Amino acid sequence: MTSPLSNESAGIDAIINTRQLYSSCVNVDQIERENADSYIISLINNRLGGWPILQGSNWNPSSFNLPSSLLKLNQFNKFLFFYVATSVDERNSSIHSIYLGQSSLALGDRSYYLNESNITRAYRELIKNVVLLLTNETLTTIDQDVEEIFQVEKRIAQV
Repeated sequence: MTSPLSNESAGIDAIINTRQLYSSCVNVDQIERENADSYIISLINNRLGGWPILQGSNWNPSSFNLPSSLLKLNQFNKFLFFYVATSVDERNSSIHSIYLGQSSLALGDRSYYLNESNITRAYRELIKNVVLLLTNETLTTIDQDVEEIFQVEKRIAQV
């Protein structure tokens, strides 16, 4: 059972997170001034800890903190490995429940990951195209990185 103080704190956190998300979306002048691509890259690098596929040989794994990055993504309601949610019990409003579950896969249905198809090839091509849009560098490892991303998702789908 949680105390009223922790409920109040959770409510305040939700308000703060909502305001941050709203502010990041509605500051159209800043987004247009900075260019949408640089805004996205800044968000990835400064708020989420970076993305190795965009930084190539400049990537510094020692400065990356996976738990911190996952927590930040969770604040944007993006759950990569598992889903976490809380709710008030329908029968007793003084009880709160925590739900843990599998996150949703990018391709939706796990069967897409199990067999190579036009869908899986198109998905990998999409990842590659997004990376190419967000970087000016010629990265020689993009294809390998995209394949590794897909293989991680595939392993998650198999679980």
